[in-house]
Amino acid sequence: MALNGINMPLAFTGQEAIWQKVYISLGFNQTEIDNFVVGPAFLAWSRLGNMHSWAGPLPASWNKRQLSLQHQILQRMRSLGMLPVLPAFSGFVPGAIKSYYFNCLYVEPKMTIHVLSVKIQNIPTQSFVSLFTQFCQKVKMDPLAIWLMQGWLFVNRPSFWQPTQIKALLRGVPLGRMIILDLFADNKPVYSFTESFYGQPFIWCMLHNFGGNIGMYGTVESINKGPFEARSFPHSTMVGTGITPEGIEQNDVVYELMNEIGWCQEPLNLTEWVMSYAQRRYGKKNDDAVAAWLLLFQSVYNNTSYQPDHNRSPLVHRPSLKLDTSLWYNKSDVYEAWRLMQAAASDLFFSETFRYDLVDVTRQSVQLLVSEFYEDLKNAFLKHSVVRLRTSGNVLVNNLLPQLDCLLSSDRHFIVGRWLQTARSLATNEEEAELYEFNARSQITLWGPGGNLLDYANKQWGGLVNDYYALRWGLFVSTLIKCLEKRIPFKQAYFNQIVFQVEQGFIINKVKYPDKPVGNTYEIAKQLFLTYYPRQ
Repeated sequence: MALNGINMPLAFTGQEAIWQKVYISLGFNQTEIDNFVVGPAFLAWSRLGNMHSWAGPLPASWNKRQLSLQHQILQRMRSLGMLPVLPAFSGFVPGAIKSYYFNCLYVEPKMTIHVLSVKIQNIPTQSFVSLFTQFCQKVKMDPLAIWLMQGWLFVNRPSFWQPTQIKALLRGVPLGRMIILDLFADNKPVYSFTESFYGQPFIWCMLHNFGGNIGMYGTVESINKGPFEARSFPHSTMVGTGITPEGIEQNDVVYELMNEIGWCQEPLNLTEWVMSYAQRRYGKKNDDAVAAWLLLFQSVYNNTSYQPDHNRSPLVHRPSLKLDTSLWYNKSDVYEAWRLMQAAASDLFFSETFRYDLVDVTRQSVQLLVSEFYEDLKNAFLKHSVVRLRTSGNVLVNNLLPQLDCLLSSDRHFIVGRWLQTARSLATNEEEAELYEFNARSQITLWGPGGNLLDYANKQWGGLVNDYYALRWGLFVSTLIKCLEKRIPFKQAYFNQIVFQVEQGFIINKVKYPDKPVGNTYEIAKQLFLTYYPRQ
């Protein structure tokens, strides 16, 4: 981070250890605290007040070790000249507080609902302005503090956050004592309709990823131009650029570009930049690889319409007859990039970054093929063609998806076993290991106990494709065939009930997946290409 010029990183690790001490000092007992907290895989959402009382409790060893890790993180950040951003109190407390503080105002939260939004969205404009002004005058705070605030609420609740409300909130803090993260500026900038946040400094941020999904995506034109447009905006109060993804370790090129933009005086020539990137990334120039990256940059990495990076591919979603297969790019560009990367393989396979990209481009191409198979399955069902439905379903479930699983399993970056083993390695005993693995499995599949935010954090990983996604698609195909043979309608509600058992099965199957790659990436990728590359 330091080498890329990042000088104000969030440092939220270990805060649960502090809240544990605070709650105990306020009189809460351990059971009340344990019933409120969430497990390690969901801490980020708990800290936002989006969920509670799920996949916990947090073992004492977790809090102790995380607090120790936070001390090391802060020491290292400060030694590199960074200014860490520490968490403040966001207003989310155990419901048991009502038993100790009878006069407190407590709003009962619901899973995935932001408490603050529930509490204030129906307050009339003038009343809100008056109440908030009074609050800001009475609250005690460090007069030298600089408050860093996400601007997401203005994007998420535009019906409530009109100019009057936004201005009242932002002007409640002296100008210059608050910095706003324009959290989703690469897609939905807020500064442009708030007169540059009514004088408060702001940071232009690229959000890019939701749920840590694996899938090629980018808004390279917006990234390249957006920060400079914000700087030249009338009376601009922009003070920096930032990166605010929900997950990293995917789409490296987008983060490389965004980090470089922070050093530039004007937009880059994206064609020249990506050609240079291809050579720098592999340590050697290869014309096929450069041509592949040029195609990717003009297509899948250049979303100029509003479609956030939350992988909507049928591959990673519960099957239905109403899945969305629309794209913001021409899929033939990705297929051609696949051919070019395959052509470059014999020359660049020595490079680990090339091997990663070969798997990733192949995976993206297979994802597109799955969408084509899905459309064929749906059309076959609607036209009552059992033979066509059975044929397409067989290829999808018994050939394409298993071969994709083999490819992913051959690279350490794409295996579910590594994810699960890393989670277990944080434990101090078997009971903790089971809890951490349960968290890791739940986050990437069902999320909540009943499929709350199902597939929100979907991943295309070896092991997960075979034992989760392929099983769902197999059940979907067999259900459609049964409906045609018995001449009964397909009922999504009934399918959701039976497929839930399959989904839940992955969480409790106890299968120990390899945490090291298996198979020859070069040969598997080559075979996939020779078998499935769309030839016109």
